[in-house]
Amino acid sequence: MGMLFSLRGRTSRLGYWRAYLISAVLIAVFWALGLFAILTVGPAGGVLLLGVIPGVALFLATTLRRLHDRGKNVWWWALFMAGPFFCAAVANLLVSRETTAAALASLPFSLGGLGLGVWGLVEIGFLRGDPGPNRYGEVPAVGH
Repeated sequence: MGMLFSLRGRTSRLGYWRAYLISAVLIAVFWALGLFAILTVGPAGGVLLLGVIPGVALFLATTLRRLHDRGKNVWWWALFMAGPFFCAAVANLLVSRETTAAALASLPFSLGGLGLGVWGLVEIGFLRGDPGPNRYGEVPAVGH
């Protein structure tokens, strides 16, 4: 269980997708329960939203370990996780000016965010890890 949230070591593609599925289900369940609780008992029901934290932590830790399997460090993690959000924020800021020039200026940021998201998905979810040991550890067992 401790390895699930560890930021050290490597994770295989299969291990990544398994953890991704678990974290997505965990986040969805607690998000739905939290929103239902808010609607039925009021703002105090929002405490159930804290249940999404383990799902997010599992996703982030597994993603970092998967990048380790590819021989990449935490800066790649920041690029693939924060880059698309940064690009979207800049694009939205430009579009909110409601001019044609600003809308056109937002296009490179929108496309850049999309490109970073797709690149990250391919890099993390589909490409093979380093074939042998790397600076982050031994080759992970299948499913880990």
